[in-house]
Amino acid sequence: MLNRLLLLSLFALTTAVQGQTNLDEEVQRLKDQSIAITKEISKLTADGTLSQNDQAIEKLQKLVDELAELNRQIKKLQADVDELKQQQPKIRQDLNSLARTKNRSYIQVQWNDGQNNPSTPRPNDGFNIRRMRFTQEGVIDAKNQYKLSVELAANANRLGAELRDVALIHDAIPFDKPGGLRVTAGQYNLPLGYELPRSSAEREFPERAAYNLRLFAGERGRGLSGRYRLDENWTVGLGVWNALTISDPQQTELNAFRNASGTRPGFSGEIRYQNDKLTAGVSGFTATRPELTYRPDAASAAITTDSGNRSFLYLDAAWKLLPELTLRGELMLGRDRVPTFAGSGANRRTNPSFGQVRGNQLQLDWMLNARNSLSARYEFFDPNTGPDDNVFGYGLAWNHFLGKDIRLTLAHEIFREQGFDLTNNLTTIRVQYRFR
Repeated sequence: MLNRLLLLSLFALTTAVQGQTNLDEEVQRLKDQSIAITKEISKLTADGTLSQNDQAIEKLQKLVDELAELNRQIKKLQADVDELKQQQPKIRQDLNSLARTKNRSYIQVQWNDGQNNPSTPRPNDGFNIRRMRFTQEGVIDAKNQYKLSVELAANANRLGAELRDVALIHDAIPFDKPGGLRVTAGQYNLPLGYELPRSSAEREFPERAAYNLRLFAGERGRGLSGRYRLDENWTVGLGVWNALTISDPQQTELNAFRNASGTRPGFSGEIRYQNDKLTAGVSGFTATRPELTYRPDAASAAITTDSGNRSFLYLDAAWKLLPELTLRGELMLGRDRVPTFAGSGANRRTNPSFGQVRGNQLQLDWMLNARNSLSARYEFFDPNTGPDDNVFGYGLAWNHFLGKDIRLTLAHEIFREQGFDLTNNLTTIRVQYRFR
């Protein structure tokens, strides 16, 4: 819709400019005729015998009438030219305003067919509105931008609205040149690895890898970060954040939008290299996960977990092996108390201890042609490097563009767990439309 408005405004401006040009040309043509008639009148009256020649008087009267009509047309056309000149600044202003705003909204409708354990009473298969994301990015002025994103299919029944992004972006020094400095504040994706910052509208697979979903639920933090461009290829960044992401189960349990009382803020750092064929980065995050009080069961006394440091190191790269073949990889090493809740009410319980965590994924994307691509992904998540509780995932996805902005995704994923292998393989058929 926004692009249509932009095109209409551009057409209106082009029409107005072309109309003014045509009118200017017509006015000049009439003025030339007027000058020619004036010269002819001068010739008729030059010898002083006009009053003695009826034919000459008749011709003079005709010329005067033509001159009067030309002057009337010139005045009318000049008024039209002045009106068009007055319209152009307004049209240009509207055009500039539309050009400053970008619509990044999209909708994802899908069918899920998941395997379930025999004890699962209600397998959650069927149609689903996975995302209805309204996203708008805009330029405020030469140094300032904004991003606003609202999810309109949030919560369990996909009937709620939820704020996703609200960010103000300030270029203290133009960021597109070496020495550029960009500062961002608000709620937005954490700059860790390659998958967390990547939009859900761009990914080849329906969901992010398990370790990112579990440890950084919601993908977004609230904070302030800055990026500095060293040269054309290298950038570095630093940030200060709330300790937990916006949808972290413990953050949700707190029912608070700031840090828990006494919790220190978190810090991020990043260094990244990018050229036409390779994007690679090293990034990290450290913060404090606050304590939590819960009851293992109704008969037990309340337990309060320790607070502790959660820290992560990410290594990632995306390498274009061939124009149609891209290899992506990500490794995460860290320490955290995995925020997992089970049960409800008096039986609500959680993981009480901190431990070493590890996750990684490897993905190969093959562009078959302009409309079709195949992707294969392997993922691994170890929520505690002590026990044998690793999770392995294998996925294959086909993406087909039905149109420029309409994409069909067919994905099948197989998951294997050590210790107790769940029956949770998943097939997803998704249609996505992006508004531009």
